[in-house]
Amino acid sequence: MVDYKFRHIIRDGKTVRCRVAFYEGAITTESELTSAGNRDITRYRRSKFLGEQDFTFLGDKTDVELRASFNSELLKKGEPIAEQK
Repeated sequence: MVDYKFRHIIRDGKTVRCRVAFYEGAITTESELTSAGNRDITRYRRSKFLGEQDFTFLGDKTDVELRASFNSELLKKGEPIAEQK
């Protein structure tokens, strides 16, 4: 499974520049300390950093439009996590 994280987004009115980090991971169950004590928690965990890329888009893109672009970009890198399909 793969996912991404925006490192930064810079808007200047004419272009949108952003740096995006891509990760690989898996859904695992591990013991975690919670307010109720140690519990087994199942969730997606990043295990491998795949790299960062800089992107420039012409025009003013909203956060929703940027996420839509990168959600489709993930399909080239592997199976996206459910939140980024």
